[in-house]
Amino acid sequence: MSETYSFEVLCVDPQNKTVLQESQNVIHVLFANSTLWQSPSLTGISQNLEIRDEDISLTVAKLEIESTSESLLKRAFSVRCSGSYERLEKVRLPVCQYLKSQGFEFVYILLDEISEFIAQQIYPSINRVENRLRKYIIKFFVTKLGPNWWEVTADAEMKKKASQRKNNETIFGSVIDNKVYLIDFGELGKIVYQQSSGYISREDIIRKVLEIESSENAVDRLKEELQSNYTKFFRETFKDQDFQHQWEKLEKLRHKVAHNNLFTNDDLQNCQRLATSLLKTIEDANLKIETIAFSADDLETIKSNIIEVADPYKVISEEELLNHLRERQEHYFRTNGFVGLASFVKNYLGLIGYDYSASYSVIKQLEQQEKAEVYHIDGPNGFRVAAVRLKENRSFQS
Repeated sequence: MSETYSFEVLCVDPQNKTVLQESQNVIHVLFANSTLWQSPSLTGISQNLEIRDEDISLTVAKLEIESTSESLLKRAFSVRCSGSYERLEKVRLPVCQYLKSQGFEFVYILLDEISEFIAQQIYPSINRVENRLRKYIIKFFVTKLGPNWWEVTADAEMKKKASQRKNNETIFGSVIDNKVYLIDFGELGKIVYQQSSGYISREDIIRKVLEIESSENAVDRLKEELQSNYTKFFRETFKDQDFQHQWEKLEKLRHKVAHNNLFTNDDLQNCQRLATSLLKTIEDANLKIETIAFSADDLETIKSNIIEVADPYKVISEEELLNHLRERQEHYFRTNGFVGLASFVKNYLGLIGYDYSASYSVIKQLEQQEKAEVYHIDGPNGFRVAAVRLKENRSFQS
């Protein structure tokens, strides 16, 4: 590559541990390290020295520091390298390691255009893989289970996130069902390799075990119902292709991109390899959707589960919670009472059918938006209890 990239570090000596006092001292020790260079030359004079080595160069500048007897910083230097992608990608870490070995207690990366370039190459591949899997999941479950597939396949955490993030997409969100676009990358993969479209929650499993008949056939049926999608529906298309392991490795790279972390050329190569393999797995699976058929027992189990989970584990919206809270406040206001937090979530919203943890999360969100607040009040038994109220109405004792 002919383009020039830059890499800049700040090396800091807060306690006067390094013998390197001036910028020319730093550049001379770097120049003397033969492992960093191929055929280097030192140009310039005094504090304006520069190392040149074919397609790479390095300069050092001493930072001006206010020096007092109470100063917590003795000296700091900016070390800047510029060069081709191939050379600079390889020299970044050795330069940092060598500066650290010279007594600099802290080494900070200020600029890394190599990582920036790698991130720009990585993200489109990850985006393509992620959206190809969304396409497959939607197509598979809608054609096999119908439009209620989300209710039976997504767990409570996925449903909560989809509800909390529904306002993230205001353009398409008003006309499409975009729940599967609102969950995390890792959760998207788990729909394939971890979730079960049978009985998905621990509570469901416990209930089924307690209700099970004392017969061998009943145990076999329960085992079948509790299989994950990975082993039950996607064994050949995904499990046998090592999908989970590859997806989780790509997820780590996605996190690095999302947090603007540092990258190496190995990251780029690994991403390209993983993306190519995963795309092939997904596209091959897409061609086989019509060959996967659910048995009559599968469909009956799933149909029953859709009916069971669609109502008792609903995730409440902010607007719904505010309306219910307002109604409860008006009810208790007539008796100078208050809305107890636990009672409101469990005994009121829970009986309506809303998921406990999701309701607590929405209340926390409303607190952050200053639409509601949780406070403490003396209860009838003399103990301080948590209560919740709208910020617009503070008629209750606090």
